[in-house]
Amino acid sequence: MKNPIKITFFLLTLLLLIACFEPTQNDQFYPIHLNNYWEYERIIVSSGNVDSLWKDTLQYTIGDMVTPSHESSLLLGAQFYPSGSLAHLIYNGEDGLYYNGFIVNDSKGIHEAQLVYKYPVAVGDSWPVILYNPKSISPFYYSRGITDYSCVAVDEPFITGCDTFSTIVYHNLNKWGINGFHQHNFEYFVYGIGKVGSVAYLSSDSTYQYEQRRAEDFNYSLRLIDYCLY
Repeated sequence: MKNPIKITFFLLTLLLLIACFEPTQNDQFYPIHLNNYWEYERIIVSSGNVDSLWKDTLQYTIGDMVTPSHESSLLLGAQFYPSGSLAHLIYNGEDGLYYNGFIVNDSKGIHEAQLVYKYPVAVGDSWPVILYNPKSISPFYYSRGITDYSCVAVDEPFITGCDTFSTIVYHNLNKWGINGFHQHNFEYFVYGIGKVGSVAYLSSDSTYQYEQRRAEDFNYSLRLIDYCLY
C-alpha cells in the first residue's frame, strides 16, 4: 500500500504548481500582485540581417507595491525590468492599464497617469499616450512625445511557449524608428494574464496594416515561456 502522507504531499505540490500557472481570478485586466512574474524569450534581428537572429530571455516581476504620497487609495505595482534597477509604476483603472511613474535606482517618481492599454476595447479604437523617459526622475521629460495606441485585433491566436492564447492586439508606432525605418510594435494581451508577447516590424511607411505583416520586415519578438500569478 502506498504511503498516504507521500500521496497527500504530492497532490498538494501539484495543486500549488497548477495554481501558479492559472490566470488570476481577481478581475484585473493586468494581474498586479507582489511577486507575480512573466518570463519571455526574445528574438531580435542582428545588425539588420533577417537571417541572423539573436536570442535571450527576459523576466518582468512585480517587485513592490507603492502608494503615492498624494493618493491614499491608489496602489501602484512596481513592474521591474530584467536589470532590476528600473520599474514602471502601473495600475488597473476602470478603462484599462495605466502607467503612473517610475522607480530608477531606488528613486521614485510619479508622473501624470497615462492610459496605455485600453480595456474593454474594440478594433479601430485609438487613443493618445504620452511616453515619458524613465532615465529622468525629476523632472520627467518626454521620450517620444505623444504616440497613438490602437487596437488592431481581438480574439487573435498567438502561439507562446506556454500555450496558444486568444489575444487582444495593440499597435503603437515608434516614428523615429531604427536605421531610418519606422518601428511598428504589435503587443498581445490576455485578460487576467497580461502581456503574452509582442512582435515588431520595420517599414519605411508610417502606416502598416496588421494583416500585411511580412517576414522580411521582422525586427524582434517576445513570447511568453513562463509565468506565475498569485
